[in-house]
Amino acid sequence: MASSTMNNSVRPRLLHVGFMVPLNEIMSDNQLLERELGHLNLRYNIYAAVLFHKDSSEDALQSWFDQRKRSSRNGYLRAYYTNKKGDSVVEMDVDGKQFYLITSATTSKPPNQMKIDVGKGLFGERKEFTERIQVPCFPYKWDTNIGFTECEAFITFKNEQRQKQEEKSISS
Repeated sequence: MASSTMNNSVRPRLLHVGFMVPLNEIMSDNQLLERELGHLNLRYNIYAAVLFHKDSSEDALQSWFDQRKRSSRNGYLRAYYTNKKGDSVVEMDVDGKQFYLITSATTSKPPNQMKIDVGKGLFGERKEFTERIQVPCFPYKWDTNIGFTECEAFITFKNEQRQKQEEKSISS
């Protein structure tokens, strides 16, 4: 009994940090994005993990999030992969580094496993976009107790998008 309590107490709370991309929110305003990704079954929270607890301390993860939580970055979508089950991953560059966006609504795999699967070719052939697609990226952190914590800039962005949609529906 004591050993299980001890194991739970050393389990890290902050598991990963990275960027969320609001593909669902911006899809209707971006024809290129709609053409390239409109056929995929996208999940609600689309994200790319940047740092993991296995490679970094919780302090380093928290610091990464704290340094970026009030801003957004531009990301560039380059290609995507899909497997036979319909899981999808999108290749993205942010700040000159390559990441994989977990976009699939059907997967329950952790982000580091998705990255390994892409590397092993389990998502099939790389399908390059006709041109790179610029998208906003917002920092997040994932905690075992509370799940995703979105940055202030993302919350503001979503409120602005919601307001635009309301104004569109009123004027229609």
